[in-house]
Parts: sequence; structure tokens; C-alpha cells
Amino acid sequence: MTNGNPKSFNRSDAFIFLGRYGTIIILLAMIAVFSILLPPFRSGNNILNLMGQTAILSIFAAGMTCCLKMGDFDLSIGAIAAITGIVVSKLLVAGYGITTAIICGMLTGALVGLFNGILVAYVGLSAFVCTLATMSVTLGAAMAITKGISFVIVIANDLGWGMIRHSQEVRLGRAIEGVTELGRIDYHRFVESMGGVGFLVEKPDEIGPALDEAFASGKVACINAMSDPTAVSPGSIALANVGAYK
Repeated sequence: MTNGNPKSFNRSDAFIFLGRYGTIIILLAMIAVFSILLPPFRSGNNILNLMGQTAILSIFAAGMTCCLKMGDFDLSIGAIAAITGIVVSKLLVAGYGITTAIICGMLTGALVGLFNGILVAYVGLSAFVCTLATMSVTLGAAMAITKGISFVIVIANDLGWGMIRHSQEVRLGRAIEGVTELGRIDYHRFVESMGGVGFLVEKPDEIGPALDEAFASGKVACINAMSDPTAVSPGSIALANVGAYK
């Protein structure tokens, strides 16, 4: 017969248990303590207030859990939430229906997330570097929209993902083909088709007048500045040196 004695619960098992359930245990303990010491804490109004305050954080946590399970993380999640809310509110103020506003807000967040995903999964950029950059750009866009500042995008068009391509060549010895080469894209035409203004800059002395016109337009503006595709920027060297590729 086999020995039916139960396995002893040692210190290692205790650490594993606390690692898995420690946060939940502490949360329940805090709720119990505050409910006993502060009777208003357990009132219906306060519970509804807490649920309302934590609703958006719970949504963020659900999405972040997926990233963490895959071994990555997203620094831009707060910025994406900000720009999504701004898009929804702007459309509502402009007279659009709530359904249209919500759909457009969700699409905005999805597009930023898709951009992050492409750079991380297909280009090979680290999640930290990629989402940090996206966070900065997205927060800048949100500030420009809410402060009424003309949002001017200047694209150094080197016919591809130049900074990434060059950093791959430095770090990996080669660029990842089929991802970093884009060819000639008229970005300024895309912006014009959506109601903004666009400028094509092919000479250095054209950039100044283009910037002046862009900021004076009061609209979203894109300056498509053609640049040398072989020029390696200091940012490419820095990106390669920090080990941004998997």
C-alpha cells in the first residue's frame, strides 16, 4: 500500500502561495479592516463610488494582463486612453451621435495599439522603446488638441523606417527585409484627404516657410520632408546600443 500521509506544507510552498494570492488576500484584508473601523466605507453610495473610480483602471488592467502574459508591457496605455477620450468628447461636442463617437474613439485606440504591435512583433523593436515613444507622441497630440494648438507633423521621409533600419544594420549586421523598406509615400496627401493641410519639402530652404504656413493654418498639418535614406542618425546608433532588439 502507498503511504497516504499528506505532503507537508513547507516554506517554499508558502512563498509560492503568497506570490499567487498575496495581493488578493491583502485587498480583502484591507476591505475588512476599513469596513469595521469606518462604517461609512461599506455604505452603498461609497461602494458605487469606488466601483466607478476603478472601472477604467480595471479595463486597463485587463488589457495589460494580456501584454504581461506574453512577456511584454505597454507604457502607452494611459496616453492611448487620454487620446481616445479626447476623440470621443470632441466628436460629441461637434454634434455627432454617441455611437459614432465611441466607435471612432475605439478605432483611435486600436490604431495606436496596432502600430505598437507591428513595431514590436514584426520590426523587432523592444516593447519598452516602442511604447515609450508612442506614449510621448500620443500625449503630445492630446495636448495639442485640448490646448487648441496647431498639430504639425514633420516626417523625415527616407523611404522607409530609417532609424530602425539603420539601427538593425548596426546591431544585427543587416536590416530586416520587407519591413523597414516603405518606398515613396506621399504622407502629406493622406492628411489633405482628411481635411488637413500638407506640404512636400524637397530642399532645405523650403522647411522654414512650410513650418510657418503649417502653424498658421490652424489645422492638422503634415510636412513631408524628403531626406537622405543612407544617412545614419545619432538616434539610430543609440537605439542599437541600448539593445532594443530581441
